[in-house]
Amino acid sequence: MTVSQMGSELFDIVASECKRWSERSLSVVRSLLVDGAPLSEVAAAHDMSSRQANVIRSRFLKKAEQNKIALFMAQEPPNILVKHEADINTLDKRGYSAQQIRRFLEKQGVKVSVKRIKLFMVNMEGEE
Repeated sequence: MTVSQMGSELFDIVASECKRWSERSLSVVRSLLVDGAPLSEVAAAHDMSSRQANVIRSRFLKKAEQNKIALFMAQEPPNILVKHEADINTLDKRGYSAQQIRRFLEKQGVKVSVKRIKLFMVNMEGEE
């Protein structure tokens, strides 16, 4: 994440964690990070010094860094197979092939390749 850019969705996630922040401070940070407005212009528009606006931006970015796991999870869905790990494990232990497991998952609405299932099963075994 660069100092001058942050997506609106990402900004909203971090801002939701800034419960005690004023609307003014969040507006300053949104203008700087989402809109990419120049620091001096944003500071003047919000009747504050550039230094104050920069401090607010720095604190917001620090908050974003502290919440990077939550931010990642909000942007990146987990592996769809994790939801079906118990079923995959049961079928595997009972001798079903990856192709048969793929057909089972397909009936559950999950479209996935045999290769991906095999890789997932290898990773499951490595965790045991």
